Parts: sequence; C-alpha cells; structure tokens
Amino acid sequence: MLAPSILPRPARPRATPLRLGILFVALLVVAVFAGSALAVVTVRFAESAGGGLGGAILRKGPETVARRTILIAIVLLLPILIRAAGWHGVADLGWGEVPWRRGRWRPVLRTVAWGWVLGVVTLGALIAAQYLGGARRLDRVSALAALPWMAITGLGIAAMEETLARGILFLPLARIWKGVPTAVLISGLFAWAHILEPTADAFGAPGLLRPTLRVAATTFASAPDDPSQVMRMAGLFLMSLVLCLTVVRTRTIWLAVGLHAGWVLVKSLSGRAGNRAHPAPDLAWLLGGRSDALDGVVSLAMLLVLGLWVFRMRPVAPSSPTEASPPPGPLSG
Repeated sequence: MLAPSILPRPARPRATPLRLGILFVALLVVAVFAGSALAVVTVRFAESAGGGLGGAILRKGPETVARRTILIAIVLLLPILIRAAGWHGVADLGWGEVPWRRGRWRPVLRTVAWGWVLGVVTLGALIAAQYLGGARRLDRVSALAALPWMAITGLGIAAMEETLARGILFLPLARIWKGVPTAVLISGLFAWAHILEPTADAFGAPGLLRPTLRVAATTFASAPDDPSQVMRMAGLFLMSLVLCLTVVRTRTIWLAVGLHAGWVLVKSLSGRAGNRAHPAPDLAWLLGGRSDALDGVVSLAMLLVLGLWVFRMRPVAPSSPTEASPPPGPLSG
C-alpha cells in the first residue's frame, strides 16, 4: 500500500467503478450540449439587445461566452456525480477535522503558510528567470501597491477551488477509482477546461439547434494548436496532479490551498507588472512568456520535480477513530 485511505470507503457505494465512469462521460456530454445551447441563446440575446449590455456580453467574443456556459453546466451537474460516488458531506470537503474547534486552526494555518511559501518560491523563481532572460518586460512597477489585495484574493480563490476540485470532487471519486487514476482524470479535465474554445464561426448557422450542435462539436474537438499551448496544457495537467498528490499525502486540502494561493499571487503580480516581450527572445521556448510561465520547458521540469517530491512525502497517519482502520487506500491496488 503506497498511502493510507483518505476517508473510509462508503459501506454501500452508490455506483460501481464502471457505472460511475459511464455516468461521468454521460454527464460531461450533457453538460457540453446544455452549455452550448445556453451559449447560443445568450449570444442571440446579446446580438438583439445591442448597446452596452450586448457589447458587454460579447466583449471577448461568442466563443468565450460558450466556454463559460459550458463550465457552468459542468459545475451544476457535479452534484449528480458526487452523490453517485457516495459523498460524505462536510467530511468530503477535504478540511480534515473541523478546523474551527478550539486549537484546530494552528496546524491548518501552518500548512497553508508552508504551501504558500513553496508556491511563491517555485513559480517566483521561474518568473524572475523570465524577466532576467528577456522573455517578459517590467512595465508597471506601481502594480506592487496591489500586492496585499492580490494575496488575499488569491487565498480566497485557492480555498474555493481546492475545496471544489480536490475536496468535493476528488475525494469521493478516489475512493472508488483509486487515487492515481482519479488524479490523472481530474487533471486531464482541468487542463482541457483551460484550452477548450468553441469556434466563433459555429454561431453563424441560423436557428438554435444547428449552432448548438456546431458549438458542441467544436468544443469536443478543442485541442492545442501550437507548441506553446501544448506545453501550457501539459503544465496545467502537472500542476493539478501535484495538487491532487498533496491531498493524498496530507489527507487534507490545506497544503494544496497554500501552494495554489502562492501560484495565483505570483501569476497575478507578473500579469499586472509586466508583459510578454516582443519579439520573443531565443530562450522563450525554455522560459516561456506567459505570466504563469506554463508555456516554457523549465516550468514542466519544475512541476515534475515538485510532483516527485510530494509523491515521496511520508503520508500523514490517521488522526481519528473513523480513520484508524481504513480499507486499502486510494493509491493502492
């Protein structure tokens, strides 16, 4: 056994691994089609409304509208999946023992702080290399004034996203599919969600049904179209995989929250303070040019090393009677 169970397996799982897999695929398909239909309706409304409202809705293009509505549909259908997986409610938020009890906040804050420092140092080193190597240019030093606000919002974003992705979604599925397959699946979905982009031409067909089918088809066909996007998708996959492994090793989401918050802070600061250099230097393929550095080879190497380090961490021992004699863990078998 490579790691202890994160939580006890439900006495009567609501779905077998195969049935849960079929449900997962079915819900994803339904979410894409429902989100595509909502996107077409929204775009048609914006076109007919015109003016400031229509312009605000279509400011980043109909394809962005579709991407957002599809992601909303996925989130709305998520309760069906986790209920079938035997969700434990609050116990499956990934928070561990209730942190607001007396004295429970100290270890949580220490773990979040350690993860935050690790996130700032790892991504911060890559971003510093970008500026030193000429891949990015510092344009707005005044952005440093917003550093405290970016740190606070980054922590809030990380806490919400990790509770949803690594807690509510990952924990129930990992008990049925095991940890590694679940981590790989969630990380792949996470990476795909960041690059899915229906084409704007899909909205050109008349009516509602034809454009809905075209939007859905181009969504499923979404794929990286240049080497930098391939590297970014690989980086997003590895980033999510690292966060999933921290949950498996520590039995809570708090290290992932800190790590995620540190990354968000560095990315936000780099995005506000500088821009990608034009023309790109010769080392752009190595260092990347994006504010998250995920389009460079060095970032992939860093995430691989970080992932191996987390994987080799000593698993946290059970700390409650309900976890004292768990069944085989999600990384075993």
